[in-house]
Amino acid sequence: AEHDAAYQAFEKKLPNMATVGVADVPWPPTHDVLGASPGSAGRKKALHKALLRWHPDKWAAVLAKVSKPEERQAMAELLQETTQLSLREKHRDST
Repeated sequence: AEHDAAYQAFEKKLPNMATVGVADVPWPPTHDVLGASPGSAGRKKALHKALLRWHPDKWAAVLAKVSKPEERQAMAELLQETTQLSLREKHRDST
């Protein structure tokens, strides 16, 4: 819930941000990308939300706002890592 609020605040201010850095993005905790425990009622919805939220295509415009190349690379790596964690959770749930 706390992470969702931080992400929603980030999404609201993003259109007005001239530049974006890694520290500006409210990355999910690596131990809890979905924010829902296995077997919980809201897990499927949380998984869908995470996959949409961290989809690389959605982040192309954000990456364009990153002014430093090394920061852009770091953000791209974190985005890929977060997406991979979400996909692993999806695979784990489907087996």
